[in-house]
Amino acid sequence: MGQVCHYIHLNPVRAGLVPVARLGEYRHSSYWYLRRPKARPACLRAEAALRGAGELPDTPAGRAQYARYWSGRRRTVRPARIVPTSA
Repeated sequence: MGQVCHYIHLNPVRAGLVPVARLGEYRHSSYWYLRRPKARPACLRAEAALRGAGELPDTPAGRAQYARYWSGRRRTVRPARIVPTSA
């Protein structure tokens, strides 16, 4: 489940909406909410992403460690290539 969370966090990058280096600032990303627990909606649970990164706690220290874990993986993300289809 952790890998699914990581994949979802990177969707705005794949869509070309924000560069990977600024994803933490992108308000419409689940990653933005993971970093800000007081702003999280009740339906967004951070535990799966944090667990997938090494059983990290949902604390300031755990979220900081998750950012370090995740930053090494996000360097290889490329925006999606949109291929037009003929009608």
